[in-house]
This record gives sequence, structure tokens and C-alpha cells, in this order.
Amino acid sequence: MTPPRLRAATRNDLPRLYEVRHGTAENRLTNPALVTDEEVAWYLDHAIFLVSEDAGAVQGFICVNR
Repeated sequence: MTPPRLRAATRNDLPRLYEVRHGTAENRLTNPALVTDEEVAWYLDHAIFLVSEDAGAVQGFICVNR
């Protein structure tokens, strides 16, 4: 079993990030369309945006800004 690791998110992670975000039961988005691709790109470029991945795929993420 490979332990999970944290790394910086990239644009290549976006399809899986959307799967994770829209697949959650907690803190569900009332309207996912309000989170635009442009907003996500801004966070990738200007915030701390990390993914947690194991040997299989990205399993979670965290994103923070000031």
C-alpha cells in the first residue's frame, strides 16, 4: 500500500478534482455551475492548491488563499 502524498495541483488534475468535488456528501455545492473554470484557474495560479494522491489517483484536495 502506497501512503498518500501531497503535491501541488495542476491543470491536468482538473477532471479528477471535479469528480471528487461533485462526489462529496458533505459541504455539497448548491449550484456547481457557480464555480467557473476561470475561478479554478485563478486558484491554481494564485493560491495554495494541493492534492492528496495515492497510487491510484487523486483522492482529495485543499485550496486556500489570503
